[in-house]
Amino acid sequence: MPTTKNQFERYRKIHDRIRLRSAQGASLQELLELCEISRSQFMIDKAYMIDILDAPIKYSRKNKTFYYSEEFELSNDLMLSRQEFNKIRLAFETLSQFQHLEAYKDFQGVFYKIEKSFKFQSSSNKQSPIYFEKVPFYKGTEHIDLFLEAIELTKEVSFDYHSFKSNNTRNHIFQPYAIKEHTNRWYAIGFNSTKSGMTTFALDRIKSNLEFTDSYYDIPTSFDVDNYLSNVVGLTVLDGKPIEKVILHFTPLQSQYFLSKPFHQFKSIKEDKTGLTVEMNLIPNYELIQKLASFGSGVTILEPQSLIDKFSNFLKSTLGNYSN
Repeated sequence: MPTTKNQFERYRKIHDRIRLRSAQGASLQELLELCEISRSQFMIDKAYMIDILDAPIKYSRKNKTFYYSEEFELSNDLMLSRQEFNKIRLAFETLSQFQHLEAYKDFQGVFYKIEKSFKFQSSSNKQSPIYFEKVPFYKGTEHIDLFLEAIELTKEVSFDYHSFKSNNTRNHIFQPYAIKEHTNRWYAIGFNSTKSGMTTFALDRIKSNLEFTDSYYDIPTSFDVDNYLSNVVGLTVLDGKPIEKVILHFTPLQSQYFLSKPFHQFKSIKEDKTGLTVEMNLIPNYELIQKLASFGSGVTILEPQSLIDKFSNFLKSTLGNYSN
């Protein structure tokens, strides 16, 4: 449970009495009588104040008293409602998934304190009722700090990159505008000076020689990640490719899954007993084809013909793996 009013009052009494006694300190018996608690409860309270509230409580064997080893002020904001506590717990559980990432290493002490706080404030030792899919460790997360620094300083970077579509590793000069997480992998979006165009690089495919160059750049004030990716599924923006009207028809069952979790903004055209027909404005890319394939026979592409042809070829190629 969250810190209760009675708990807070005990912490305040212990704090005030130790401060009042100054260097002399307060005896155990004095604190027990003051708070009207048992010795075991006092030890729990003391541990909480030291571990969670950073209270510098020390014990003097000579005087047999508890004292502060340095100046300390007790916050008045210790009390949390059950709703506030649950919100903090959800935020903690969410962030703690990423403790293995290099960019989060500096927060390990914070995670430890919050985790300890939950153990002290919980009414039992039951496991957390919140479960997430495990975020695995992927190569490339070690580059996040450098890219964040590059964006902050607007300083160009250079690195050797090996695309899955190429047999060779190639050096690139890159001006990062933003980094983005997508399906548990990290990407850098920005201007590729080598190719003179916008590019998205997967951090796990950077092979070596990641370093700053001597050049600086300006991030366009008009650049916005959401706008840049507003007409694609995934992260692949194909330069020069037009935005097309994509019309899809979902079966009644599949339409329920789609409506509960749409993969892109859409306009509903018609919904009847045959299913749902929607319209999207998209630049068709391979990630769109993969997404549509995940719906199986539950979706039919009605327009454009170019996307129908690409999707049909994709399915034929897939079926070819099972022709024998």
